[in-house]
Amino acid sequence: MPQPSHTIGLLYPGEMGLALSRQLIAAGHRVVTCLKDRSAATIARTRLAAIHELPRLQDLVAESSILISLVTPDAAATVADEITQFAPLAKPASIYLDINSISPDRKIRIARQIESHGLDFVDGAINGLSSHLATTATLFLSGRRARDVAAVIGHPPRIDVLSSDPGDASAMKMLLSGFSKGICALYIELAELAQRRHLMPQFTDALSRIYPGVEALARRMLPTYSQHAARRAVEMHELLDTATAAGLTPNVIPAVAKLHDILAESSDHASLQSVPTNHSTLTTHR
Repeated sequence: MPQPSHTIGLLYPGEMGLALSRQLIAAGHRVVTCLKDRSAATIARTRLAAIHELPRLQDLVAESSILISLVTPDAAATVADEITQFAPLAKPASIYLDINSISPDRKIRIARQIESHGLDFVDGAINGLSSHLATTATLFLSGRRARDVAAVIGHPPRIDVLSSDPGDASAMKMLLSGFSKGICALYIELAELAQRRHLMPQFTDALSRIYPGVEALARRMLPTYSQHAARRAVEMHELLDTATAAGLTPNVIPAVAKLHDILAESSDHASLQSVPTNHSTLTTHR
């Protein structure tokens, strides 16, 4: 039975937010946002995406049955603070869905803050590229009302409800993010070694034949590294915090985080060298 349409507030329409909005609008929902202090490029993209613009943040809170926070990790707590200022204006049983790539402990702290102001909280995490949201990406959810959110969003994207506990979706994001970026980090170093040994074409050919899954992962992720290096570096430090909070003394995770820091710094300064895979080009600087 089709779900009734909802007004869903988006904070804020970045690359992944726009991709998710397209899916929500296609499902018949009204997506709204507030563009105060947003860049001209963000405003232009938002208006092209048929997202409704509201003049004030309090209007967004008052009109939305679900508020989605989807910002950079360093802004997650700030957005939650802003929303709690207007929590008394929210509709009954409104849900705050936090899809930010932050550690489970940080997500739980935000959950407690949001719930103390009368809103329900659901932890969310998207694994996959925004360009693949409707095909291969997965939205993980956890929290008491995770299934309510899943019913509203519908499919696509693929949705996995993990548990009723905030923090579990974020933990899953950290695990999967660490796995994929760890493989890419190892590939980057081995690719440079292969280049220095003048074996890069042979290396990539052998990799695609012997470990096709690894080669496919590299082919999918590496071309976007120069664009997303800074965000991925932050995610690796969130993973490091997650491991430390769990009582682990990680060895591999700090090295992966360090390499991503190098990539982020290199992309910021556009001092990148080409490291090819079979089907694409990765830009790195070591």
